[in-house]
Amino acid sequence: MAESQDALTSPSSTMTRPLASPPRRLPGSLAPGSSGWYRNTLTSLAIAGLLGLGACASVPNPTGEMATARAAVDNARRSGAGQLAEQELAEAQDRLTFAERAHAGKDYQAARRAAEQARASAELAEEKARLAKARQARAELDDTLKALRGGAAPRPVQ
Repeated sequence: MAESQDALTSPSSTMTRPLASPPRRLPGSLAPGSSGWYRNTLTSLAIAGLLGLGACASVPNPTGEMATARAAVDNARRSGAGQLAEQELAEAQDRLTFAERAHAGKDYQAARRAAEQARASAELAEEKARLAKARQARAELDDTLKALRGGAAPRPVQ
């Protein structure tokens, strides 16, 4: 047994174990507990905190989008969308209500998104109302032309 133990520790042996390297030491200014280490740690934490605050503040208050959405809903109402494009106008009003609630809760990203959706729905409602009015006007003109050419009597104008 003594021979086998000598073989393990002997430098000429083929079964030598690699020696472990001593642990590395950090430079004095970065070693835990040193003033440099605290300064670096505090600087890193301060930078991380500022980046975190910057990420929160990066979504600006969507007051312009909210005003545009309100104006679009009002324009759609005035164009007759309440009767001619009810579903689209109701969707626009729902999205605007959601945007106002999100804005009041300072969820500016959700408020901006909902305001943009409200504006798009209101514009769609307004265009559908215009299209319905144009179709109605065309039908009246067609009836008038038929009457002038000797066809059927024109419909009464509503």
